[in-house]
Amino acid sequence: MDGLEKQDVFSVLGIGFREDSYSELIANVLEHCPEWARAFLDESFSDKPPSFPVTHVETRMSLPTDDDKRVIPDLLFFCGDTERPNREIYWIEAKIQASEGKGQTKTYKEAMCEYATNEGADRSVGGFITLDGREPECDDVAVLTYEPLVDIVEPGRIAQKYPWMEPVVSALVGRLAHYYEKKKKVEGG
Repeated sequence: MDGLEKQDVFSVLGIGFREDSYSELIANVLEHCPEWARAFLDESFSDKPPSFPVTHVETRMSLPTDDDKRVIPDLLFFCGDTERPNREIYWIEAKIQASEGKGQTKTYKEAMCEYATNEGADRSVGGFITLDGREPECDDVAVLTYEPLVDIVEPGRIAQKYPWMEPVVSALVGRLAHYYEKKKKVEGG
């Protein structure tokens, strides 16, 4: 335990660059703070923002496809009202260092459109989130980055309601801020 308090919480937890761990953490934070979830969707999908409040955030929800396979989007945002909490579904495939699987976003888009129809949703909107804003293979899937989270998520504010989340949320925001600061310096010269 000696020196453990000086180590980065992501290293202690063994998260490193595991996109599923990041997705779980982001979903948990945004589930507890729906106004941040809405701000993230508004900024990330500025050309197709939600028409309704975020009612629920899920991660790694397994959905069947027509060919008896399964798709598992990393993040799902359900937007709606009390009568129909899933009027709009925003799905995001997340990558940290890995590349997109062959045809992954196309398969996800098709499965999510079918799922949205079956659930009575008015629309399904997809995104592909990476650190650097890489393009997905599939057209009509938004290019996203983690950068909006740096300004949206406030670790001190989450600590007021959920003190147990503060250390990990601070580490997440700190890591993302550090990455984007370095990226800007490298790109600037």
